[in-house]
Amino acid sequence: MNTSNLLAGITKSCGCLDKENRAKFAKLNFKDLTGKRFGMLTVLRQSNGVKKGAGATWFCKCDCGNYTDVASTKLIQGTTQSCGCRLKKAREKWKSIYKDEKIQEKVKHTFRQNDGREKGTKLSILKLAIGDKLKANNASGVTGVSYSKRDKRWRSYITVKHVRYNLGYFKDKESAIQARK
Repeated sequence: MNTSNLLAGITKSCGCLDKENRAKFAKLNFKDLTGKRFGMLTVLRQSNGVKKGAGATWFCKCDCGNYTDVASTKLIQGTTQSCGCRLKKAREKWKSIYKDEKIQEKVKHTFRQNDGREKGTKLSILKLAIGDKLKANNASGVTGVSYSKRDKRWRSYITVKHVRYNLGYFKDKESAIQARK
């Protein structure tokens, strides 16, 4: 402790006042989330347990019936919206889309290891054209396939992270559709 800071009024205590001020500030900024909904979670009460570095934690009930403890910041920022059942449903959807067991295992491994990401891209945002709603100006009937008047050929492409990747130009529409799948 510096004597000149103490005499000038800059330092007012040994540090215990700072702890008290932080506790008062935390109480002023405390938000009661009881009864509020965040995605599929409904906050029931403040949790008894404390997750290290998480601040206040809340005991929540998911729409599926499970219970879980979630940090305030995760609820408010929207990073946690279910007990984990939403991820399980996404996995089941991918299993039904990808019948091949090797691909299923790769998807399962990727979800576990990389939070559902493959080379920085969330697999859940990649959807097959099956069942997707087509845009009004789509003339081919398939997402990612269009006719180029200039080249007089069918073009196939895929867009990932707002970047369009050209899959090639084809003489007939069926070949372009096959390349897109």
